[in-house]
Amino acid sequence: MKKKYSLLRELWAVPKYRTLFKLGGYLLFFIIFFTIASFNPKHILNTNRPKVMSYSTLKEELINSNLRIKYKITSTNNYFLEGTIIDEELLGTLEYNDELKKIKIDKDKVYIVQKNEEYIEKKIFSDINIIYLFPHNIFQILEENSSLLKISDDNKTYNYGIDNKSYSIFLNNNQIEKIIILDSLITYTFEYSLIK
Repeated sequence: MKKKYSLLRELWAVPKYRTLFKLGGYLLFFIIFFTIASFNPKHILNTNRPKVMSYSTLKEELINSNLRIKYKITSTNNYFLEGTIIDEELLGTLEYNDELKKIKIDKDKVYIVQKNEEYIEKKIFSDINIIYLFPHNIFQILEENSSLLKISDDNKTYNYGIDNKSYSIFLNNNQIEKIIILDSLITYTFEYSLIK
């Protein structure tokens, strides 16, 4: 061991070898550094930062995706609707007047589903506007009146006042959380989550 140490001291005394040792040390340092850095992918390093998406991107994602839905509609009757919207067809359960029914809504037709049979029903939603049950209908109305948009200071709430109706869209960083529509004495509260 002493011979190796003394040999190392003799080589260190020669300027040419001292430079080679330093260069070798730097090279070893960078090899170790880049090896460690390659084991930590960038997406793991950035997991603490929420990805903020634009309102138009969130809107397009909501319109073009299949959804899980929760609706609360307050009018002369109180309606609670849960289900899915898949390929612009709403399937779910409807609770109103202490009754629970399985329903299907396809465009403007409402069906009651019993024992895998579908029956057209015209009385259930007689006092509400069915077009508000689908996001693409809501955003079509808002697009036609985009000049009436008012955005909150924190960019989390988008409000529209159209023909004595109020439309409020609530956002978080990565999705539209809720839409509330006030139409005369009827309040539509919609909560969505994307089916992935």
